[in-house]
Amino acid sequence: MKDCHVHSDYTDRSNDSLESYVAGARAKGIDELTITELVEIIDGAPPFAFPFYKLKVKRTGDNLGFKLNLGLEIGLQPGIEDKIVRPATSIGLDYVVASTNVIDRQEISRVDYFEGKNKEEVYKKYFEHEFNNINGYMKYFDAYSKLDQIIKLGGDKRIDYSKYGEIIDAILEALVKNDKALEVFTGFNYGEILPSPYPTILRRYKDLGGKIITLGSGSVKSDTLCNNFDNALDIIESVGFDEVATYHRREPDFEKIKSLRK
Repeated sequence: MKDCHVHSDYTDRSNDSLESYVAGARAKGIDELTITELVEIIDGAPPFAFPFYKLKVKRTGDNLGFKLNLGLEIGLQPGIEDKIVRPATSIGLDYVVASTNVIDRQEISRVDYFEGKNKEEVYKKYFEHEFNNINGYMKYFDAYSKLDQIIKLGGDKRIDYSKYGEIIDAILEALVKNDKALEVFTGFNYGEILPSPYPTILRRYKDLGGKIITLGSGSVKSDTLCNNFDNALDIIESVGFDEVATYHRREPDFEKIKSLRK
């Protein structure tokens, strides 16, 4: 099994170290990890010093003798291109995944984010921001993750596609047209086991011509590596995909789901 979305203590000191991840992966029979440290611009703060991070990951991976890929998660929002060009185009990256976690400089994961707001209007605004972000930064990323996380953060266990389908289809069409992957993300718990995006969105991605699925846990601790992947693979298969991809040097390598279950 492979996990292509993991955050180490370089992103946040409370996260597990690379050494802990490698030990945890080996204990679980996981043969490959992609470390995707987060570049997120909050209140104008600059991203971390990427070259030092890159050096650390490469050296640690080589020393540990484990398949450890170098990735990056970019939190998209308007006006940050000058801050992400260098890290997103750094030589040696294997995988760049994008997400939208901030709207109008507010983190959507804050417990008070929905206070005083109309939930349906928040959902619509979020998808519109995603559409603009994806089209504005398309050349910098390989896959898009957590497409419907706003629905989960809002406490809804299902998505009403009749309300948001038009804008979601526009997002998916843009990803498909540009050969971008859709990441199935299992890092949400919110009282349910369904990953992000919901199966309805995964099916629409395939129906619209989408071909590349990646799979990531978003883990910050080694004990959640590949968390809920068996269920995610069941869902991926149920909508018509028979393989998932892991990126190396910004190119997807595909593996049959059947082989991942061994």
